[in-house]
Amino acid sequence: MTLVVYPWPESVDAADRDSIQVTHWRAWAASRNVRFIDGFAPFFREPAEVALQYFSAGDVHFTELGHRLLFDEVKRVESLPGPEVQSSRNPHPGSTP
Repeated sequence: MTLVVYPWPESVDAADRDSIQVTHWRAWAASRNVRFIDGFAPFFREPAEVALQYFSAGDVHFTELGHRLLFDEVKRVESLPGPEVQSSRNPHPGSTP
C-alpha cells in the first residue's frame, strides 16, 4: 500500500510545508509499514505565487500542470531504492521510519 498526501492551495499560500496532514499521515504510515509519499514537497520548491499555478483558480483541484507535478513526484519517489522510498523527505535517511 502507498499513501500520498498533497496540499490544497491554502497550504501552499500559507507556506504550511509540514502541515498536520504531512506529520500525521507520515507517522500513521510508518507505524503500519505503509509507503508514504509527501506530495507537499514539490509544491514548495517554488515561491507560492508560482506554485499556485498548479491549482484551478478559486478551487482546490489541480490544473494539468499540477497533476503532472504530483505524478512526477510519485514516480520519482517510487523509483528510489530502499527505505528512502518511505518519504520524499524522510527525516532519517538510511533508516526505516
